[in-house]
Amino acid sequence: MLAGELLDLRKPPTALFVFNNLMTVGALAIGSAVAWRDAEVRPAAAIAAAMRNPGLALVIATANRAPPAVTAAVIGYALGLAVTIIGYVQWHKRRN
Repeated sequence: MLAGELLDLRKPPTALFVFNNLMTVGALAIGSAVAWRDAEVRPAAAIAAAMRNPGLALVIATANRAPPAVTAAVIGYALGLAVTIIGYVQWHKRRN
């Protein structure tokens, strides 16, 4: 059921997009909090915490012959992750 919903572009899974962004923002906050005393390391720690490995997820999905909807979901997740991280980097540059 979920695979069919992911491939239907007329009705995008908004809840997944929102969850993806919330999870990424949370990981950025946790990574930033880990390096709270070292301002130079803070952005790198935040990005490292937020960057999960979509490439590895694609390899695992391909090796297990997952349906195309899984690949589409991983690629969508990676795109949302990239947009959120770029926003964080731009915000951090303006802040400092």
